[in-house]
Amino acid sequence: MKRLAAIILTVVMLCGCSSIGVSNNITGLLSSPKHSQTESLIVQTIGDYLGENITLKYSQTQGYSAPIQLIDMDGDKTEEALVFYYAPNKGTNIRFAFLKYTDEKWNIVFDKEGLGTEVFFFDTIVLEGVNGKQILVGYLPTNINGNFFVTYFTDATLQIEDYMEVCEEIFVADITADGYDDVIVTNIINNNRIRIKVLTFGAENTFKAAGTKVLKRSDVQITQMAVSSTYDGRTALYTDYADSYNKLYTEAGVLQGATIVNCLSEDTISRVWEYPYKLNSCDIDGDGVQDIPVVIEAEQEQASKTLRYIEWTDCAQKPAQVKMAGIYDTSENIFVALPQEWHTETHTEYNTDYWQLVSDTDGTVFIRVSKQEKGSAGKTGDYSYNINVGTEIWNVKFHESVQPHHTEFVLNNIKAFE
Repeated sequence: MKRLAAIILTVVMLCGCSSIGVSNNITGLLSSPKHSQTESLIVQTIGDYLGENITLKYSQTQGYSAPIQLIDMDGDKTEEALVFYYAPNKGTNIRFAFLKYTDEKWNIVFDKEGLGTEVFFFDTIVLEGVNGKQILVGYLPTNINGNFFVTYFTDATLQIEDYMEVCEEIFVADITADGYDDVIVTNIINNNRIRIKVLTFGAENTFKAAGTKVLKRSDVQITQMAVSSTYDGRTALYTDYADSYNKLYTEAGVLQGATIVNCLSEDTISRVWEYPYKLNSCDIDGDGVQDIPVVIEAEQEQASKTLRYIEWTDCAQKPAQVKMAGIYDTSENIFVALPQEWHTETHTEYNTDYWQLVSDTDGTVFIRVSKQEKGSAGKTGDYSYNINVGTEIWNVKFHESVQPHHTEFVLNNIKAFE
């Protein structure tokens, strides 16, 4: 790790990069769960309305957690029902119904055919000037280029047509800092570049573009979008994305006029990460600001296992500030932060069961890190600790000479990533 000391001195002014994730939430229709009495009444109401039996549509893309969502949409302390289902005689697309419980029974407010066979996004948000929550749905169509973002308006006092936008991904956050959520959509434009558009709800009772940004590189895939504060108190939109070579980039910007203007110390932050998973930007130190992982160097490469020294850098600061540095274990996808004093005159060693940080001068093993097959979190010896990292139990053993504040720092800053 001798090289790290010299590199750290020069990299403080530099920045590196990172990379909307979808995890499966599949419930098979072959063994659909039994419905509660409330859910059965809702299903029967829709079936009677259509004149045919319906099948609840379980999500295969984490679009929603259950096909029947019970949510208080208008703040009257009574839940309404939002239902995704399939009706055999009503086409192949998923259908969507909104029901209210009045006069001691469920009543359909509206029932509509969706714009695709699956839903990849679902949320309810409050819009400025509109009563109650409104419904946001992202559909996956078949045989059509581009997905669809739709807002179903539930405020009966306003004559508002449902809003539709062609998109690739959808993200919700308060970018304009007015206390109301905005909708961020992405789509593919010329030369396979991605355009990001921030949609706000205006006085005309419709969405309009508050600002746009086109990512600098083409043929890339967004791996994460997040919001963060900046050094001057504004709200920034961070976008992590990767190209086909697993080179990762981060761009971040704030609204300025009709555009999203870069707010990072460098125009674009990039680094090579030759693994199939993505190490995205995150708030590594809990200060409310996104930090970007910067690769310093790799050590001890062997087969599929590599220990990399990386820094988490706040590139919205001018100049950029390194917030935390340490070792990233690529085979287990965990990061172990190191005290500043350990950044020089040390190196890593490992075998198949553990890795360790060793002093260059006298061979002292400052820490040894290994995964445990079983056990519980807590102190396991005078200088040994089991800790929960993600879904795993890890043991961290310290040399007896390690100071207590260094022990606490390491144990509090071991993090797992997807």
